[in-house]
Amino acid sequence: MLAPDLSISIAERPYTLHSLDILGSPLQGKFERITRLAKNLFEVPIAFISLNDDQRLLFKSLLGTTVVDISHVESFCEHVFLTEEVFSVPETFMDKRFSKNPHVIGDPHIRFYAGYPVQLNHQKLGTISIVDHKPRYFSDDQLVLLTDMAALVETEIQNYAISTDKGKLALDLDQARMASMVDPLTSLWNRQGIFNILKYRMDEYLLKGTSFAVAILDIDNFKMINDTYGHESGDQTLKAIANTLIEGCRETDAIGRWGGEEFLILINESSVNYVAEIAERIRSTIESQKVSLLFAPPLDVTVTIGLTSILPWTYPTLEEMINKADQALYQGKRGGRNQVVRV
Repeated sequence: MLAPDLSISIAERPYTLHSLDILGSPLQGKFERITRLAKNLFEVPIAFISLNDDQRLLFKSLLGTTVVDISHVESFCEHVFLTEEVFSVPETFMDKRFSKNPHVIGDPHIRFYAGYPVQLNHQKLGTISIVDHKPRYFSDDQLVLLTDMAALVETEIQNYAISTDKGKLALDLDQARMASMVDPLTSLWNRQGIFNILKYRMDEYLLKGTSFAVAILDIDNFKMINDTYGHESGDQTLKAIANTLIEGCRETDAIGRWGGEEFLILINESSVNYVAEIAERIRSTIESQKVSLLFAPPLDVTVTIGLTSILPWTYPTLEEMINKADQALYQGKRGGRNQVVRV
């Protein structure tokens, strides 16, 4: 395996990334939508958006594989930085740079790769990439679509830290502190992270009177999943639910792992009825999908959701809102599970 020439300056890259407060932030639906579009458009099993600091490659969105950390030398992405065009390897086994790459020989078995750099102020920060398990030959006109998708990623990175409660939290924290507020299993905010975002949102409510809602979601019969199929299957279930929430919620909302098999969703919406529609859509989507497990057959999973909305100028405390959502959740559990209960 031939390593890329890293004589190009990468010293400024981690500084730029850390100044954006984006490396340690949770997975975000806006990036997931771009990779899903790339995956479907090129009909490939794997698509991802990566950011490269001075030590490793990190994924902001990854669809189709569980490989989550690849060193520079093993990474195709560093080769993308050596060109201003789409970098493509139609058949990795026939390319001496990659024929012995461990990610070609082994998981995720890369036989085709194409990528284009993601830049900010002419500084290359990462890539958008597509991968297949078999050789593929795309025309230049087809692959140029990756440049359009890279432009979408760049726009989202530029907009990341503005105009949302999540952005306000990112601006107030250094990278290490923000990373400590991300759940390592699901890549969502952890309990402290989502609670801090709720506090920002409550401050905005007290200032402007703008309504919002809190939903607490609990996976039904989760203990049985762990007891029957093992904790690894339980972890896979949690990650599958997290991905569904990322795809189902809007960028103005925020999602966190509240604890165990519970998730908390901040829904930025003034219409009580629309909030209920969002919660019901999430519940229905989870019910309609099967969770794929490595060591067990696909699993049917349902959730119960407790929901409460804050009305303009009613001045409840944040703790009161969370308690109300909790009460609604337990009411739903007692009422048979797999439902949305609003109080």
